[in-house]
Amino acid sequence: MKKLIFLLLITVPFIGFGQNNLGTWYEYSGWLLVGNWVDNEEDGLFQYYFENDINSQVQKEGVYKNGKPIGLWKEYYENGNTKKNKDWTNEIWRYYKDNGKLEKVLILKNGLKDFLFYYYYENGQLKWEGREANFVTIWEKCWDENGTEIECEE
Repeated sequence: MKKLIFLLLITVPFIGFGQNNLGTWYEYSGWLLVGNWVDNEEDGLFQYYFENDINSQVQKEGVYKNGKPIGLWKEYYENGNTKKNKDWTNEIWRYYKDNGKLEKVLILKNGLKDFLFYYYYENGQLKWEGREANFVTIWEKCWDENGTEIECEE
């Protein structure tokens, strides 16, 4: 019997080694995070909750593969409206105001090092568009709320 217990004590820690592990923990911001890790990398669906309760509203959700975000990630306001949609496959990020109206769109070319940007007025009219590369604006155009092109402010 002692040999069996000793054998179990030696082998049990290795049974889960390298396998999938579902984990939960509290983030520094107070969110509850539920996700799956494979070999210490995020893999599969991850969900962040506004409160430390799995029955509370989802704050953000998306899929990781080999530790990198893939596909569409969604983020929500506490009122349930969409806050952000980040499409990692097509590199298009959409940001919304808490009333559900589109605020801006980023189309990434090289992550945040090179991207096109589009900002919108509350009425849906395009306000400002341009391109930024290495934190420098390459070109830009601006419009007033009626759609008349205007000079961009610095």
